[in-house]
Amino acid sequence: LDIIVLFRNQTRIIGSFTFTSAEYEEVLRLAGLGLLKPQVHATFSLDDVAEAFEVMEARSNFGKIVITP
Repeated sequence: LDIIVLFRNQTRIIGSFTFTSAEYEEVLRLAGLGLLKPQVHATFSLDDVAEAFEVMEARSNFGKIVITP
């Protein structure tokens, strides 16, 4: 697999070890309808990005870590 071609073509590869294609499509449908709310653990400013990485490295988060400019 030549990943350079993927980068040049801006190809997306989406996969999952847990869900079927039908389940993945259903999640995308629900997200498109605005029926899913992402779980956000914490929001950090760009100035506090080091702290955000510490949280990720400690694996103490449940949900997404958001960095705001």
